Amino acid sequence: MKNYGFTLAEVLITLGIIGVVAAITIPNLITTYKAKQLHSQFLKNYSVLQQISRRLNNDDIAIEIPLNYHQFLIYLPGSTDCGTSYSTNCVDISKYPTGPNNDSFSGYLDDGQIMLADGTFWLFEQSGFITIDINGYNNPPNKVGNDVFMFQPIDGEFIPMGEIGTKFSGEIYCNLRQPGNYQSTAGCAAKAKNNPDYFKEAIRKIK
Repeated sequence: MKNYGFTLAEVLITLGIIGVVAAITIPNLITTYKAKQLHSQFLKNYSVLQQISRRLNNDDIAIEIPLNYHQFLIYLPGSTDCGTSYSTNCVDISKYPTGPNNDSFSGYLDDGQIMLADGTFWLFEQSGFITIDINGYNNPPNKVGNDVFMFQPIDGEFIPMGEIGTKFSGEIYCNLRQPGNYQSTAGCAAKAKNNPDYFKEAIRKIK
């Protein structure tokens, strides 16, 4: 009577093949999932920002420089007024590692901060920027171009940084091939909005 089955060597070879396939596919699946999640969070925050712009215009409140973050609080129910300067009652932004190489550009973050009900963190610069940590301070990496993006008010609405006419526009300000200090990714919000595959590359390059 013949016995049919697998030898130990065959089982080990099969397990080895499964392990190799898993090692290749699982990281890609995780990256794809994170990329979709970040893209969704980006679009959500961008939509909220645009809605606030429209409501300010409808209420005859001009978006003026210097920006007054208190104007935004009334349109963000459930949010927390975190105050201003570096050490606020929410986050010590002097320790905020916002650049690709952990360099800080906290000078753009110290003119008012708002923590939204879902943990999203908005930081204001009076000279005309809003920086948004789209998944919140407690979710790393907190890096410009990965989960932190800048927006600039132009003609009554907020434009993703990197679009033509914004302060940080052009390839030099969204260079994922060789990200240096924060300026090398300061203009990546435009690509994050317009390119659905942007976040896959950003996750790999900015950690």
